[in-house]
Amino acid sequence: MQLHRRDKKLLSMSKQRLQGKMAIVTGGVSGIGAETVRLVSANGAFVVAADSQDELGHQLVTLIGSDKVSYRHCDLRGEKQVQETVSFALEKYWRLDIMFSNAGIMPIGSHSGILDLDLNGFDNTMAVNVRGIAATIKHVAVKSCIPSDRLDDMRLSTTMLEGKVALITGAASGIGEETVRLFAENGAFVVAADIEYELGHQVAASIGSDRVSYHHCDVRDEKQVEETINYTLEKYGSLDILFSNAGILGSLSGILDLDLNQFDNTLATNVRGVAATVKHAARAMVAKSIRGSIICTASVAACVGGTGPSGYTTSKHALLGLVRSACSELGAYGIRVNCVSPFGVATPLACGPFNLEPHQVEENSSDKANLKGVVLKAKHIAEAALFLASDESLYISGHNLVVDGGFTVVNHSFSAL
Repeated sequence: MQLHRRDKKLLSMSKQRLQGKMAIVTGGVSGIGAETVRLVSANGAFVVAADSQDELGHQLVTLIGSDKVSYRHCDLRGEKQVQETVSFALEKYWRLDIMFSNAGIMPIGSHSGILDLDLNGFDNTMAVNVRGIAATIKHVAVKSCIPSDRLDDMRLSTTMLEGKVALITGAASGIGEETVRLFAENGAFVVAADIEYELGHQVAASIGSDRVSYHHCDVRDEKQVEETINYTLEKYGSLDILFSNAGILGSLSGILDLDLNQFDNTLATNVRGVAATVKHAARAMVAKSIRGSIICTASVAACVGGTGPSGYTTSKHALLGLVRSACSELGAYGIRVNCVSPFGVATPLACGPFNLEPHQVEENSSDKANLKGVVLKAKHIAEAALFLASDESLYISGHNLVVDGGFTVVNHSFSAL
């Protein structure tokens, strides 16, 4: 079947996501590794496929092309081989951007439990699956510290949501606005829902009415939510993606001075409002047999205490439970439900209540962050939502994608040794 000119153009555009990058893939000649080598090279990267199966490795290089892929023998149990593989990659391509440490073993014929454990077999498994990965991380991290001025500005494919219809709540500013723009750039038709009438219309007008429509919606009112879903269906005939992003910080008071009326309002927006949007969006998807994607904005406050006010933290923990429950129910219909949990981002939600300028919020977040050298922006959260909305996350559901640079998995009570 021949491709039309437009299809060829879209196909070529979709293969630029890793243009000029350099990757090592261990366990790279079969299974997941081989598929990854193919996909990464198809997206513009140069790849070193590292494995201990020489014949399969050379076959893979021949199949894809030696201009894009090189094979290197590497047994991860030998640290020297790992070090030599990393050096080979740097000598050949002068850089190293990506490491996919994929090599691993499952002992053949060994199904013993702890009572009959063969410790020699156990040692070998640990040597590959743990020690080997530690060796790859060690030598890649040492060698790949490239100055930031040499890093390319990677842009995502502009066709990830081609022809899809998305509804985004809390869409008039901050993360919501960035996501409206990114979804539209990636080919989606978007309904931007918010209570901010003027800002909502400005966002839609700045992008173009052929791609984005504004609709007023206060998610605390279920009737308005249902009307917004119906508006989307009447205008575009479908609903493929819901990004339930509307939320408030609420009262800044702690538990000792908690105003329960304000607490109720926070839950009404951040939990009940999300439940309403998920309910009516999922109903529309089920009725039209759409295998859709539902994404909710949570927070690092859904993972640990002490990162936000009591009411806000409570609401985000509840939201995580809602996402997991909805995932369980909607999986039977092919509908995926996930959430994104940002670290501190300089949006109106974070700036306004504390009377801070965006640069002040970014400075505070960067000071407390685990990952240095990167300032978290709303566009980074939008890119995470784009991934979850697209078919690239086709088998991901019930997941909390934490965009925090490792903040929630690091014990900040101890300084680095």
